[in-house]
Amino acid sequence: MAQSELALTEAEQDWLQENNIVRVGVDPDATPFEFINEDGTIGGVAGDYLAILSGKLNVEFVWSANQHWDEAMSKIRSGDAEILSTATPTEERREYLDFVELYHTVGSTIFVKSGEQRFSSLDSLRGQKIAQIKSFAETEFIRTDYPDIEIIEVTTVIEALQMVSEGEVDAHVGNMIIGLEIIKNEGLNNIIVGGDSPFQGSSNIAVRQDIPLLTSALSKAIATITEAEHDAIAEKWLAIPMVSEIDYALVWRIVIISSVILLVVLLWAMSLRREVKRRIRAEHKMALLKAKAEDAQNLAEFANRAKSNFIANLSHEIRTPLNSIMVFSEAMSDGLYGEITQTQYRDYLDYMQKSGKHLEFVISDILDLSKIEAQKWQLVEEEIDLVDCIKDCLQILEGKAQKKDIKLSYALENINPSCLIYGENTSIRRIIINLLSNGIKFTESGGEVSCTLQRNDDGSVTLKIKDNGIGIREEHLSMVLEPFGQAQNDVLVKEGGTGLGLPIVKKLTELHDGELELESEEGVGTTVTVRLPAERVR
Repeated sequence: MAQSELALTEAEQDWLQENNIVRVGVDPDATPFEFINEDGTIGGVAGDYLAILSGKLNVEFVWSANQHWDEAMSKIRSGDAEILSTATPTEERREYLDFVELYHTVGSTIFVKSGEQRFSSLDSLRGQKIAQIKSFAETEFIRTDYPDIEIIEVTTVIEALQMVSEGEVDAHVGNMIIGLEIIKNEGLNNIIVGGDSPFQGSSNIAVRQDIPLLTSALSKAIATITEAEHDAIAEKWLAIPMVSEIDYALVWRIVIISSVILLVVLLWAMSLRREVKRRIRAEHKMALLKAKAEDAQNLAEFANRAKSNFIANLSHEIRTPLNSIMVFSEAMSDGLYGEITQTQYRDYLDYMQKSGKHLEFVISDILDLSKIEAQKWQLVEEEIDLVDCIKDCLQILEGKAQKKDIKLSYALENINPSCLIYGENTSIRRIIINLLSNGIKFTESGGEVSCTLQRNDDGSVTLKIKDNGIGIREEHLSMVLEPFGQAQNDVLVKEGGTGLGLPIVKKLTELHDGELELESEEGVGTTVTVRLPAERVR
């Protein structure tokens, strides 16, 4: 495909002709996503994509000769490289880089030493020591969201995994595919997967902000890559080879054990939900009966702490078998020990994975709500720009809205150009993302979800998220703000949910001294208003 067929502007074509060699920063230890061949060319997933883009734009992508990832970042900042072939967007990187989405999101995994203490989540690593790659996105995320985890910075993934193998650190958090490849090649057989990390790394090409013409040209070229080309690259580098013989006895053992574990976990989850509802009803009844008694408040607080401890302990016990289910079912789906040829077995595995992921979401929401209600949620507050938060959240959900043909929009009133507040960055973003997600979820195709930020005369700020979706009946408005409360209609049943999203948003708003107001009319739409007091506005 010639440059002219890409609808490149004259300015873009002139820049590409004058700069037909583009220097690329690469992580040499990120096999199979990217690596350096013996002849100095870029290989792996990134290499194949760059080869396609080279033909479309008539430019040559050459390795910047960096020896590790931190040096690649240094070359970008010094102007000795124009792009990074595979990079995850972060707030710090967005200050000097533009990102062009290239291929799929990549999950993050916790690697630990076998036979040692198991760390199945980042929460369990609090107070522990981990080895992380300098300038990696995971390192920045962990340092921000988990400040009580001690980070030892190294330059390569190999070095980090060797420290785990030798017991110098407790764990390493990184890409599962890259980690398993290094474990196999380096013979680090005493390292296992301990659990999943909540961080997701997206594969983007990062371009220096001072060359926007290259960014726009790359965006146009990437948009012309066909699904067949994407699939061919994924099959070449990311597919797991099939073995010649299938151990059906092993397959049956795994299916039976996983099915039993899944059944126990699901029954446990149903029992947990019934117990939570029963305890909530008991607490309400107790509060009504003893409203005039002097010890009513003490009894309610005691019951609430008991409930929160019960939920936290039970949820923790559920996660152990749940991790086993997710790992076994994923290994079987990927054909780790041979291809599963029976369609019904694949359907069973798909159901197990979907059920496990849904249960993960339920457990996380329950733990968060119980932590807030037990007054153990500690805000890590700082000065943040509410306008930037809204823009980032809209960008995150843009793809989800486009799939349903829903228009996302935002407006600023009496604000120019920013709105600084004092609060917890992750909690504020969670409030915005949750409300926008609800608006998209319960709005039919062709609808609209809008977000308006307004500075009021008294110095406070108001965030309104409005949709023209299915709406909520008036008699159900108070119900949806209570834990596990869900308005009953066909769309809600189809979409599913835990009934904890709005209660968590309400609690987080109140932790920021704010107020939440819900207005809705069935068949017309819903408006949620979050008001933050003037004391938190800078």
